[in-house]
Amino acid sequence: MCQEKSCFMFGFDTPLKTSRSGHPVKELKMCVYPMDNRLCIYVALKEYLKRTSSIRGDVDKLFVSYVKPHREVSRETIARWIRVVLDRSGVDIRKFTAHSVRAAAVSKDKINNVSIDDIIHYKVHSV
Repeated sequence: MCQEKSCFMFGFDTPLKTSRSGHPVKELKMCVYPMDNRLCIYVALKEYLKRTSSIRGDVDKLFVSYVKPHREVSRETIARWIRVVLDRSGVDIRKFTAHSVRAAAVSKDKINNVSIDDIIHYKVHSV
């Protein structure tokens, strides 16, 4: 992970689960969303890193447990956290899973009358 002025950049040395054969993802950018800091992944990630700095120790993974001994968390834990957030956000977790969070977010945007142009612009440019 590398933090720049307006983006966090994550590098990958192995293909991701969703990578197409022959087209591995080498870098993921999470950039500032200037329209609303409350919805900005960059601001949220910066705050998360600040709040977890005292418990992080020598863990070099992004997500750490908030329960002692504060080790890196498993995929299952992250999936559970995502389900909790989806549920508390009013998303039907019987219909959407942790793996379909992007689809759930777009569906929620559409239900809340966010314009298609705004949905496409942000989803395309933030990844």
